[in-house]
Amino acid sequence: MRSSSTPPGAWRALRDALDGTVLVAGDEGYESARPLFNGRFAHLRPAAVAYPEHAADVAACLDLARRHGLPVALRSGGHSYAGWSSGTGRLVVDVGRMAGVRVDGDTAVVGAGARLGTVYDLLARQGVTVPAGTCPTVGIAGLTLGGGHGVMSRAYGLTCDNLVGATLVAADGREVVCDAERDPELFWALRGGGGNLFGVVTDLRFRTHPAGRTVSADLTWPWRDARRVLARWQEWTLSLPDHVWSALRLVSASDGPTVAATVFSLDDRDELERLVDRLPGGTRGADVREEPHADAMRRLGGDQDGESGPAAPHHYDVRSQFLPDLLSPAGVDAVVGAVGAAGPGIEAVVALVALGGATNRVGRDRTAFVHRDSRFLVQHEAYWTPGAASSAPASASAPSSGVPPERAAGDWLERVHAALRPHASGEAYQNVPDPRLRDWARAYYGDAVPRLRRVKSRLDPDRMFSHPHTI
Repeated sequence: MRSSSTPPGAWRALRDALDGTVLVAGDEGYESARPLFNGRFAHLRPAAVAYPEHAADVAACLDLARRHGLPVALRSGGHSYAGWSSGTGRLVVDVGRMAGVRVDGDTAVVGAGARLGTVYDLLARQGVTVPAGTCPTVGIAGLTLGGGHGVMSRAYGLTCDNLVGATLVAADGREVVCDAERDPELFWALRGGGGNLFGVVTDLRFRTHPAGRTVSADLTWPWRDARRVLARWQEWTLSLPDHVWSALRLVSASDGPTVAATVFSLDDRDELERLVDRLPGGTRGADVREEPHADAMRRLGGDQDGESGPAAPHHYDVRSQFLPDLLSPAGVDAVVGAVGAAGPGIEAVVALVALGGATNRVGRDRTAFVHRDSRFLVQHEAYWTPGAASSAPASASAPSSGVPPERAAGDWLERVHAALRPHASGEAYQNVPDPRLRDWARAYYGDAVPRLRRVKSRLDPDRMFSHPHTI
């Protein structure tokens, strides 16, 4: 859709039509409503931020957007890595008030705006859970639509694999319910179609699983052991039972580089300790912990107080790749070398997540998440403090001083991505949208692209919902 100015009277009419709220520039609350989780996008200034209470409110927002040619951005938790859940001049439809969570038999019905911390807590009271991520402020809708990996993925599959139905409001205002029998093509597309935005999802229905006690361990190693640990860890993950998950993080920070692993299990402590003993000798960063499921999710997400969130916005940039097999010695060298050479001014991270188990037993064509034969997901992450300057080189060939941290982060991400490219499949995680990707559609969706385009053209022929990586 083209962007056009929207007369003030239109916003007044929308306010009158909604049970929810609409905020425009100058309104009390607008400045606190517009930021995303990532402070890198603090400059974005939406035309308005709407908080619908229900599907009829959503339809009213979309009606205004159609009549005035106003581009729409959809926001659940506001964690879009590319900032595409907002945008200057856009109408942001924030579904955060549609956040109910209830259990109906073996199914959880979850509002699209529910945050993971709340979902875990409320489901745990009923003795159940759904497999998802750990960051407590991430919105359930965005995570699910792009796949959704987490510490239970090897046991129960991705978040999208546990989706059994959804309701959305299409671009023309119709409410559409989909599942395996009702509009199965849309249901297929919602499970991994990511930011293609077929409509405004208002609720999701998930298959639930028992939420018992969990056990986990954290290990750390000195940097001198990085190559040995990475090589051994990736081999070790191949023999893990499905109920055990692990991730390895190589981090370069102001106090020097480190290597750390998290191991999480849905079984007992004795088994976990036996498994951990097969890794190279590490220093336990914390005792092995046995704790209720919801407590484990909060702790792994770095949040001890529910959804309190950070005191100040994070500033970060992230890229992703999938590895089809174990890294060769050259690949191990590439990872360790890239982290070790990150330089000052940024915190640089290469995080490797073990896939396999239930995640990889789903056929590539069963959902729009096609990365089913990958062994590892690798995320390259760079964090910085705004206003600081790095003495790191602006590029590998042109040293410079006083490089802004955001540029230093971008340069490092490009170097590490290039270093791992020969060892990767060429695919990328759609929940980590990456504006630097050239063949992004193929990287995210593979052979699913034509099928996704057909669903998109049927549900949103005028492309009301669009951003640079909408097919």
